[in-house]
Amino acid sequence: MSSLMTDNASSEPGRHLACTITLGIIRRVRSVAGQAALPELLATANSTRTLDHLEDIANWVSRDEAMALFEAAKEITGDPELPRHVGEDATRQYSGTPVATTLRSLGSVEEMLQQIAVVVTKFSVVSSMEVIEVGPGRALLARRALDGFAPHRALCEWAYGLLSSAPQLYGVPPASVEEVECQCRGDEKCLFSVSWDNELAARNADPAEHITVLETEIAALNEGLEGIYAVAGDLIADDDLKSTLAKITERSASAVRAPRYLLVVRPDAEDEPEIYSRGLSQADAQQLAEEVLAVEPSEADERWLMADISSRRRHYGRIVAIFDRPQSFFLRERRTLEHFARYAANALDLSMALAEARRGHAETQALLDFARSLAGASRKEVAQRLADAIPQLVDCDRVSVFLEHDADRHLRCAATHGYPGGLEERMRALEIVRGEADPELGKELFAQQTPRALFFGLESTSPFVLEMFGSFGSKALAIAPIVARGKVLGAIGIAVTSHPERLRETRELQDRLSGIASQAAVGLENGELIDRVTYEARHDPLTGLVNRSFFGERFEQALDVVRQAPAPLGLFYVDLDNFKQVNDEHGHEAGDDLLRQVASRLLTVVRTHDTVARLGGDEFAIILRDVADRAEVDVAVERVDSAFAAPFSVGGVELAIRASVGRAIWPHDGEQLSALLRHADAAMYTDKRTAAAQRVLAPSPARTSNGR
Repeated sequence: MSSLMTDNASSEPGRHLACTITLGIIRRVRSVAGQAALPELLATANSTRTLDHLEDIANWVSRDEAMALFEAAKEITGDPELPRHVGEDATRQYSGTPVATTLRSLGSVEEMLQQIAVVVTKFSVVSSMEVIEVGPGRALLARRALDGFAPHRALCEWAYGLLSSAPQLYGVPPASVEEVECQCRGDEKCLFSVSWDNELAARNADPAEHITVLETEIAALNEGLEGIYAVAGDLIADDDLKSTLAKITERSASAVRAPRYLLVVRPDAEDEPEIYSRGLSQADAQQLAEEVLAVEPSEADERWLMADISSRRRHYGRIVAIFDRPQSFFLRERRTLEHFARYAANALDLSMALAEARRGHAETQALLDFARSLAGASRKEVAQRLADAIPQLVDCDRVSVFLEHDADRHLRCAATHGYPGGLEERMRALEIVRGEADPELGKELFAQQTPRALFFGLESTSPFVLEMFGSFGSKALAIAPIVARGKVLGAIGIAVTSHPERLRETRELQDRLSGIASQAAVGLENGELIDRVTYEARHDPLTGLVNRSFFGERFEQALDVVRQAPAPLGLFYVDLDNFKQVNDEHGHEAGDDLLRQVASRLLTVVRTHDTVARLGGDEFAIILRDVADRAEVDVAVERVDSAFAAPFSVGGVELAIRASVGRAIWPHDGEQLSALLRHADAAMYTDKRTAAAQRVLAPSPARTSNGR
């Protein structure tokens, strides 16, 4: 018999509306009438649900339940327009969630409204939304109750509020909405006329003026990553396969909105399928499971969003988000579901690996510690943790981890374990090259589509392998490629310096190294995403310089160093003169180009261990480390001045740009960053006023340091 795990959906009256709506109702009642009013809300609506259920956005309720809650909420709060207010609250409610990220990624209010028909299906199966017309700053949308569902005024008002707040996802004030027609008044459809400030929306598309939205994007991406890492945590914290797969099903329902979910797998090819579902009765889940396993992906039901649960070992089954009618899906939804399918496959792989490894408790513990160490690590951290973990998993003496280098795509040593002193330095200088330079190793390694370790002995002719045997004293060597979706991300070099039979190729060792490499591939891909998100959160998107928040961290790091061996620390505040005039006369693109050129020049006049940041607009700051005395700061000011000596070529026009520079020295001008910035800011404005006065009294192209 197959194993079924469901959420007893057969007892529910319906799954018509996502609990994002009931969450909004509860939040509105709580804000108006307080927490104590919530039991009254449930009682007045005759709801048998718990507050936890109604506030969980992965859950769904029937249309009648939601309408009863709307009516009860209006009565308790005394607010007849509560449904509209709940719709207006939705934008704030979704802020920072994958839903908001998906909508914002469409790029504009117009594009988002063009996709409104797809968006609506993520929250409701009782109505449809049709785009009649969309243009800059305006849209005409039609909403209809679907067959079997009567129109209800609360839903009309909720849609009204939601449409009015939609532009806020793009940093634009609420839209003006007029309900021209309404089914509740006997019209064929509800017709909404929506208009918003298109000029402001266009301005907010400028990266220089849209930092807040970008930071929200990063926060939402981080939140999405946290959901995926939570699944990784479930995978490594719970060796009960059934519990892990049930959690993956639950978390998938939170990440991709659908009324019903089904995960069906065969952990062993000979076993009956195991079924995990949400929103389906046991009978329905059983019937659908057979269809899901039998159907070809190209012939899948149009109501399904489906992902294969597959790994290098084999195909285990599928996970499906199920809707009530044919759907279109966002690319982000497909990728998210594929992520969860991969974690399900990893859970199954790990379960089988653990079953095979129970002969040795220490080895099993090492596997779990290794998987745990990769969760949430950066790319560099993954490499080192991998190198440190291998000796606990494989009988070896030394490990080196090579990662792909962006510039030439060769593999360069990023981490080692077991190499003493000078040998570690020499190992970190090695690389595994693509092309014909090392055909025995390079061609075979880089041609791999799945991770399969290569084993080498003293008879090898590979220059890299001969170097390992000759210079490093290796007696046997295995190199396991780290492969993800057919691309080699890196390689693991495993060596022994005695008893070479320890690295004799066997099926067990091959499987173990391939499994480790597969885990490493997941860790590296996630690590690359973490690195990218971290970089974007810390750097200005226009110039690539450190941003304001990370500038503060860099300053505190510099202070930690100089406090150990007290020495002055310089801080410069740099502000371009008449930058607004450049934007006004030559356009924002020219202004952006100028800012990028200024950033590039400032980087050339500071040392590698100094920090240049863009604080916002045309304001820059510099941290000057290892300063011997004030005279050295004066010399640095002259270097900053020199960055503006030559004109800037912007859009074919030569622009002579001057910058005002203020300076402060720690600890003489302040102990904290805020005090130093105020001092430097005041000095900068003094410089600006002095230079302006000099230009009035004796105009000259020359620029002096003005005593700074």
